[in-house]
Order: sequence, then structure tokens, then C-alpha cells
Amino acid sequence: MLYQEVRPTTLDEIIENKATVESLKALLAGDALMLPHAFLFHGESGCGKTTLARILANELGCDLLDIVELNAANTRGIDTARDIAQHLSIAPHGKARAYILDESHQMTSACQEALLKSTEDIPSHCFFIFCTTEPDSLIKTLRNRCTQYEVLRLSTAGMKELIGLVAVACEMELSDNLMRQLIEHSDGCPRAALVSLEMIQKVPEDLAVDCLKTKDSSETEFIDLCRLLVANQKGKWPEIAVMLKSMRLNDMEKARRTVLGYLNSCLLSSKDSHEAQRFADMIDVLSQNVISNCVASFSSMLFYASRL
Repeated sequence: MLYQEVRPTTLDEIIENKATVESLKALLAGDALMLPHAFLFHGESGCGKTTLARILANELGCDLLDIVELNAANTRGIDTARDIAQHLSIAPHGKARAYILDESHQMTSACQEALLKSTEDIPSHCFFIFCTTEPDSLIKTLRNRCTQYEVLRLSTAGMKELIGLVAVACEMELSDNLMRQLIEHSDGCPRAALVSLEMIQKVPEDLAVDCLKTKDSSETEFIDLCRLLVANQKGKWPEIAVMLKSMRLNDMEKARRTVLGYLNSCLLSSKDSHEAQRFADMIDVLSQNVISNCVASFSSMLFYASRL
């Protein structure tokens, strides 16, 4: 995959997210005894959290055998935490060992509780790097042990720089129109941009533009759901219920995130304090539930919305 082939390998290669990059550089250049041993990278999917985690592991002196990368969506139980604890004291092959826990919001509560001891008394040669799209799904005591960084979407200028650099490396010529379509289609997400770029790599421009303009049907459905929710019309409840029943469980979480983003935009553009409070309350209700309870999350928010 193109996004894997051109993945940055140093902090200097990271585009934007300058506050995070400069902070990491300062930490790495400082006193090694003062270096944090637990990090948390959070932000939307495809924005570079795992990439930063791997770069950080390399900068900490880990060789390939010392980087233990776990997908918490698959290894999410207490056995994972116990296995980590049993191996913490083993000397690394290089200078350090790093445990990268991707999708760490998927860890069970028991797993997170079991990691508290490991993340409190971390050997000098070990580091924990948590990556998540849902930082609030981690228990507070675990979050508080970490130095936290938010990884943001790229700006339009950042996306243009990224796509331009990759296009040159792949010997692709992009017209202004196609560049604009790629930027709009990827919506600030580097991975989405590179996946799209690879998809159109050998496609004539007119077909490439049509391809990028084609939206996922579920995306349109989610936006329709957003509009129904903010319309504040109680009579729309049956229509909303039908829409929710047609969604798969995986779609429910994607819908929840889409609605949160939509409500946030509505909040920022509110005309008065009453309207702003309405959107803020809806965001609060929808944000309180984790992925495993996203159906209940929607039910709570919809019940609230129907009462307004």
C-alpha cells in the first residue's frame, strides 16, 4: 500500500502537528532521566498516531525486535496486560523496548486496570505508547500516567504539501483540479489521501475526478441522520429509528463520530446561547458512551433530542 511505502520515519518528515513534533524533539534532546515512559497519542483515524509512535520508539533507541506493537482490538483482555508485565524486566536487544498499543480504547476495563501497575513502575528501559481515537474510553488513572499528545488533521496547505511530495516520488502529474478533488475527498486525513492517490495512480484524469466525487452511500446516510437530529422535529423520530435499524454495529460507531463532528460544527456556528447549549448537551450525551455501547449512546441522545 502506498501509505505504508511513504510513511515518515523521522520527526522532521512529519507535516504539520508542529506543537507535538517540537515537544517530542525537546523531550528527546533533554535529560534522559526526566524522559516520560508512557505516552498517549490521540486523534482521528488515519492522521498519523501509529506513525508517530513508531518514530518515537526508534528515537528512544529501540531496534526492530524491541518494538512490540499490539492491536488492542484483537488483544484487548487481561492476558495481554499480564504477558506485558511478565516481560518488562527482560533486557532489550537495543537500548530500550517500546510497547505500542494501537486502538487502545478497545482494551477491556480489566486489561486497563491490570496495566496500572506496569505503567506506574516502568523499568528504565521500557516505554508504553498508547494510540487511540477515543482517549476518554481509557480509564482516567491510566490516562494520567501518560504524556498526552493530540494528532490533528492536516490543513488544506498541509494536504497539498503531502500529496505533492508523494506525487513527485511516484512520478505522477496532478492538475490543479485533481489536487483540489484529492484534498476535498480526504478531508485532512493523510491516509485517506494516499489511499485515494494510489487508487487513481493509473487512471485518466476525467475518470479519476469522477471516482473521487463518488461518495460512500453510508456517508450520505450519516449526513441525513445528522440533519434529522438537529432539525428538532419530534415527528421525525420514526424516520430516525428506521435509519438506525438499517445500520450494522460497525456503522453505528462511524455514525456516532460523524454526528459528533456535525454537532460540533453546529455548536461553533450557533446563533445564540440557547441553541449553543442544545448542541453542547447533545454532544455531551453522545460522548459519554464507548464503542461497545454505541447503540445505547444513540438511544440516550435521541431520547434527549426528542424531549427538546
